[in-house]
Amino acid sequence: MHEWQKKFDNLRSQFLERSQERLEALRVLIEHLPGRENDMNLLKEVRQLFHWCAGSGGVYGFEEVTKCGLSGEEICDRSISEGLIAPAD
Repeated sequence: MHEWQKKFDNLRSQFLERSQERLEALRVLIEHLPGRENDMNLLKEVRQLFHWCAGSGGVYGFEEVTKCGLSGEEICDRSISEGLIAPAD
């Protein structure tokens, strides 16, 4: 096995380990959204985790993770642009 393949496999394993933690964080944040729809900081945290899924998923060969991440980002962005989430002062 080439050295680059070993490094990539190691990074992919780290991605999988971190994914569990980040997906759990995303689940918890989403659970806190009802009643806090105007909390821009909370929405930014949710969007950032979706963004991580969108970018990292494709790098490590998880295209479905990328698709879900992009969808989540789009929903967050649309919520802001359509005024569903009021920007914080």
